[in-house]
Amino acid sequence: MNPAKRSSIANYEGLLADVVDVIANARRAAARVVNSTMTTTYWFIRRRIIEEEQRGSARADYGEQLVKRLALDLSKRFGRRFSKRNLWQIEGFLSRLAAAVDNVCKD
Repeated sequence: MNPAKRSSIANYEGLLADVVDVIANARRAAARVVNSTMTTTYWFIRRRIIEEEQRGSARADYGEQLVKRLALDLSKRFGRRFSKRNLWQIEGFLSRLAAAVDNVCKD
């Protein structure tokens, strides 16, 4: 193989490695941003549901109806990601996360 061709192949391999690294780093950065944004979004949803639940006197029953109605309306607009089950899972996860953060802050 002639020296120019060998140099060209080596340069290409370096170029490919650099481009692959840039794409991989961009994908990781995008995933972190999406995860952070979704966590913030879910935290806000949970907070608003709790605020609404605590306004009524029959909290448990009202909360169940509130989440059911919210799930129906959100699912119509955004798809099944916001089903009743998923909203309760979001609430449960964030409740545990809040408790864990509280415990860490106390220590």
